[in-house]
Amino acid sequence: MQLPRYLGSGYDSTYGDRRPPCTNAARTTLTGRATQALNRFDLDLLGPSVTSVKVNGVSARWTTTKQGELVITPTKALARGSRFVVQVGVKKSLPNRSTDSFPPGLVRDGDRR
Repeated sequence: MQLPRYLGSGYDSTYGDRRPPCTNAARTTLTGRATQALNRFDLDLLGPSVTSVKVNGVSARWTTTKQGELVITPTKALARGSRFVVQVGVKKSLPNRSTDSFPPGLVRDGDRR
């Protein structure tokens, strides 16, 4: 990165903070009861990327929609009245943030020479 020249003098600087973006991973567990027989069902989920889905401890097929739905198809259909447990694994990449107390970039300090 080359910085602009001020007052007839200039300098080159290299910004060396090249840490990769941070990725957060999480898993949530939901419990429910089927009010009707279900060979598939959907949950509202907008934002993170889904990495895995299990229903009653067994991996399930799943897809996401642009409208923010996670559509889950369990390996075995859920009977009416049955209790079930859904585990959803997700990940989300976060932008690289500086750990310094000052944000990167130029900061106006009030001195206007």
